[in-house]
Amino acid sequence: MKQEIINGGNARYLGELERFKDGIPFGIVNKTKTDVGGTYVAANCSSNYIIVCPFKDLVDSIAADKNNRYEIFKCYGGVREYQFRKYIKNNTTYKIAVTYDSLPKLIGWLSSTEGWKVLIDEYHLILEDMDFRYDAINGLMEEIQKFKHYSFLSATPIDLDFEIDFLKQLPHYKVQWNGVTKITPIRYKVTQLTKGLARFIQIFLDEGISLPDINGNVSKVEELYIFINSVTSIKQIADTLKLNPDDVKICCADRIRNNKLLGEYQIESVSSPNKKINFFTKKCFQGCNLFTNNGLIIVASDAYRTQTLVDISTTMEQIAGRIRIN
Repeated sequence: MKQEIINGGNARYLGELERFKDGIPFGIVNKTKTDVGGTYVAANCSSNYIIVCPFKDLVDSIAADKNNRYEIFKCYGGVREYQFRKYIKNNTTYKIAVTYDSLPKLIGWLSSTEGWKVLIDEYHLILEDMDFRYDAINGLMEEIQKFKHYSFLSATPIDLDFEIDFLKQLPHYKVQWNGVTKITPIRYKVTQLTKGLARFIQIFLDEGISLPDINGNVSKVEELYIFINSVTSIKQIADTLKLNPDDVKICCADRIRNNKLLGEYQIESVSSPNKKINFFTKKCFQGCNLFTNNGLIIVASDAYRTQTLVDISTTMEQIAGRIRIN
């Protein structure tokens, strides 16, 4: 499978490139780096767009971007047709962010698929989630073929050898940029994950942490963004340090078990205001945007707990690109 190279040059965002002036090209697009405004192109060009997301929190994150030119309709479980009809009536350019599972419902509400473009965001998760979301993903592939123009976008795409047959048949593009900033993670090895994280947070609270920013200027870290796929570990850390719930934001699956486990610590949306200490489980590892000017990302991985392991080639790169300048 040949890939067409799109020269990104010294541009900062995809929207600056001619091929992206009115949306994302038809086919598979490897943008090669995060934070280049891929979904922003779809949300702010003149075309009517449906942005398909793997998670509800990603839908919320896209809609919460204060730089959006158009109102974005959020479609997921619990959203009703009358709300959609009201949105269509009150707007002339339509932008809809929808989860995999709710796409069939949305298409049923459309009078026609003519004139719509579709973007499947973070499409590399299709392969990763296929085992336990087969029905939703298989349905997604069938539904998007009802449209004439659809695009699959990711900074960490599926290896061509592992693409499903449907994707292999589509045009492939790769954006190449000049002057890509290299991120060098700092390894902090501990014998026990929760104790090590608790100690790190305690140092942050008591002594403060100062590090170089993207411009090389040393500045004080005001917020921690901790990515760890274990609600139990999050609760252990919060209890160990006796953290004030007002200083803690926890983004995880909103389930009865998690709510009981966390007790006084509330589960919050990724788009809710940041706090001093912010915890995120796997559902926020990819695609969700976190707006801050002074945040530090911490990725926690425990070799003895498989659910906390982080893929260096995809997930680590995705997490590193979550922070956006406020």
